[in-house]
Amino acid sequence: MGKVPSGILQEARRQHIPVILLAGAIEDAGILNAAGFRGVFSITPSPASLEQAMQPEFAQENIRRTVEQICRIFF
Repeated sequence: MGKVPSGILQEARRQHIPVILLAGAIEDAGILNAAGFRGVFSITPSPASLEQAMQPEFAQENIRRTVEQICRIFF
């Protein structure tokens, strides 16, 4: 797990705030759940080249789509 997600999770724990992780690719969601993330979601729905995944429009659409699906769980 990277420094940023780890730091966010640590601070959220102190404040008793659940955290959902969005990532480009996820190797082992179980490890991330065990670390304390309430949910772990990949924003990349299908295989993509690194070049494609780094394009802002591609990333924004994938984030939008993933967040929409997460919101459907709660609302």
